[in-house]
Amino acid sequence: MAVSYGLLSTHPPTRCGLAAFNAALARQQTAAPRAGGIVRVTASGDDPHLGAAVVHTWPAGSVAGWLGAAAALNAFDVAVVQHEFGIYPGPAPARWPAVAAQYEALAAGLLAAPPDDQALVARPARSRT
Repeated sequence: MAVSYGLLSTHPPTRCGLAAFNAALARQQTAAPRAGGIVRVTASGDDPHLGAAVVHTWPAGSVAGWLGAAAALNAFDVAVVQHEFGIYPGPAPARWPAVAAQYEALAAGLLAAPPDDQALVARPARSRT
């Protein structure tokens, strides 16, 4: 059986580098025979159109939106959480989604010496990798 991938990130029609990267990654990771879907994080003013591969949207301003995002990602074998500080709603450290806490294995690329507000999140994540 093929592994399925759920990707949490900004995604087109949002216009940013992370969204473009996620679109390219999603094309590769969800191409047959693999399956998958996108949990799209939106910002104020983003086009609300979902697109074919989007299974859930985490709207800007919804700090508790991680609950729906986690539920959507749990339908997949692997959750790929793309991160750039500032794309997730809420104050630091809540900007880095609490979704990550839902998974037993977390592979993350983290700064060696993150700023204090980011270190609150990076240290627990690094200890699980």
